Amino acid sequence: MQNASGDAPKIADLWRTMRGTIFTPEREWLVWTAAAVCRQFERPTFVNIGVGKGVSMHCLRAGCAGARLVGVDIRYCRVEEQNALFAELVIGDSGECHAEFDGPVHLLFVDGDHRLAGVTADIEGWTPKVVPGGLVVFHDYSRPQPRWQVGLAVDIWLAETGDEWERVPSVGSLKAVRRR
Repeated sequence: MQNASGDAPKIADLWRTMRGTIFTPEREWLVWTAAAVCRQFERPTFVNIGVGKGVSMHCLRAGCAGARLVGVDIRYCRVEEQNALFAELVIGDSGECHAEFDGPVHLLFVDGDHRLAGVTADIEGWTPKVVPGGLVVFHDYSRPQPRWQVGLAVDIWLAETGDEWERVPSVGSLKAVRRR
């Protein structure tokens, strides 16, 4: 696999650029998925809802050096090596600031508010911007906890959208779908 610059990601080295001590299967999957989207679309746009420490943003950038990378979080995030990421950071409620976002989305990574209302707001606001062939990836889909309702929100949405989205094989707690 190659990224936009034609270089194959060096998985053994990529984890060193990310927060955390382990390059997990989820992180590796995200790098390779970003690389695949980068091959599919010219200069794709990746949106990462819920930046936190920037781990997912580093994975997305590692997979596609040429993508427009946008991170959205409710509070200021100090993303290490932010300049190296060449990313835009939007501070605001992801359930609302989608209205100010201009352009299509080719890969949407949702890891913000894990409550039903928060996930639903992200789905309703951001998924209409995803282009045909584009991906939506939800983190913590399969981690049922009383206050985390990612799986419930996603399942309700997918039941309502019919055949508009197809499931994509993913790993760990990730759930990925592609717009048909």
